Amino acid sequence: MTFKKDIEEIISTISKEFQENELTYLALTSKIELPLRDKIAFEFHKIYKDKYLVCREWKPKGNGSVDRIDLAIIDKSSLKPVCLIEFKAKSVVHHQSEYTSHLSNDLIKIRDIAQNDNNIELYYIYFNNIVCLKDDLADAFSNSIKYFKDLKKKAKNQTIEECKRIWHKHLLENKLLENKSDYVLIQAKGDYYGHSVIIGTFIYGPIRASEIKELSSYKYKKNDSQSKYHQRNN
Repeated sequence: MTFKKDIEEIISTISKEFQENELTYLALTSKIELPLRDKIAFEFHKIYKDKYLVCREWKPKGNGSVDRIDLAIIDKSSLKPVCLIEFKAKSVVHHQSEYTSHLSNDLIKIRDIAQNDNNIELYYIYFNNIVCLKDDLADAFSNSIKYFKDLKKKAKNQTIEECKRIWHKHLLENKLLENKSDYVLIQAKGDYYGHSVIIGTFIYGPIRASEIKELSSYKYKKNDSQSKYHQRNN
């Protein structure tokens, strides 16, 4: 089977699983990756509990790997993974450039854990905040918003189109197929002191281990205020 349809449906409706204002509050005051992953995992559990185990921070046994997978769907009868998902989140569009390295390295991680088993569906899911400011962020928020300085400088320039442009740049950098990528918009309910958030979500997959056999990892560096990608052999 393919899990893609269920992934997209769960993500597109996930905001209803949060209380009024909760998702906006979490998105603005910290990275949104773990709260969204955990809600998504529980929705999977409700759908698949009779057939699959839905595991967060899953670690395979017996293959020597020290890595854990953000979310794994395990067949209850065979105890083998059928789907592996890695999540990432970013708060400001301007600083997405380093996420080319996260995309490639996370795909490599799940590919290697899959151990060339092409029966396992692999996904990379990326959340990006698009902040809708009622007005300028006041300094009073500086202690409650983790990425306050970045948001204050760049939030007004964030758009869905800019998110998509940078995402497709990541795909190009990694020579990944655009037809494997889909976009889902999460509309966070409510606000945080008048500021609202929508969360652009990019889903890359399903892919099989053999489809990214030649993918190489990237090391991200900053030199003289400019971001550069340094490819290293995998």
